[in-house]
Amino acid sequence: MQYYYSLDGNQRQGPVSLEQLRAAGVGPETTVWREGMADWSAAKDVPELSGLFAPPMTTGAPPVRVQYQTPTSQQGTNGLAITSLVVGIVGLVLTPCISFLAIAPAILAIIFGHVSRGQIRRGQGTGAGSALAGLILGYVTTGLLLLFVVFFVFLSFLSPRSTIFAPATPSQPSVPATVPVMPKFPQPKPFPTTFPSR
Repeated sequence: MQYYYSLDGNQRQGPVSLEQLRAAGVGPETTVWREGMADWSAAKDVPELSGLFAPPMTTGAPPVRVQYQTPTSQQGTNGLAITSLVVGIVGLVLTPCISFLAIAPAILAIIFGHVSRGQIRRGQGTGAGSALAGLILGYVTTGLLLLFVVFFVFLSFLSPRSTIFAPATPSQPSVPATVPVMPKFPQPKPFPTTFPSR
């Protein structure tokens, strides 16, 4: 079957076959005519040309685009991170007051801080800032306690009772110790065995 077409609406071209019509770049709004049609019509309205503008058929299923998302944790703040922060604050507050009691909170803050940071890296909650703050407070408290210990040990060496830094006294000749001699007590008089008569 032979077709005539007009791309711009004025200049008519043809006759061409269906394959030539497809190669000419005919669009759905291009006017076409063939023998047997009453008037020129848009190509999309001609039944035998409808397949010319249909989307190309695919032989298989369309490719599926898979988008991977990192899992978001809905667990909230990690409990050990909060514990590390609280225990670190307690240890720092106790350091100037009761230093020996601050040792345990400082060590616990460090342990809980490291454990919670590992859990947060594995996606078990949030709160990396709290864990880091607890770690810092634990290490600062431990450092202050060590400074206090060094300071007090140094002061004990400088005290007047200490003999480590005391000036040396010149050695004197050894004098044998003399034991004082106690005076002899007078001997008591013996009781008379006979009594004078009256």
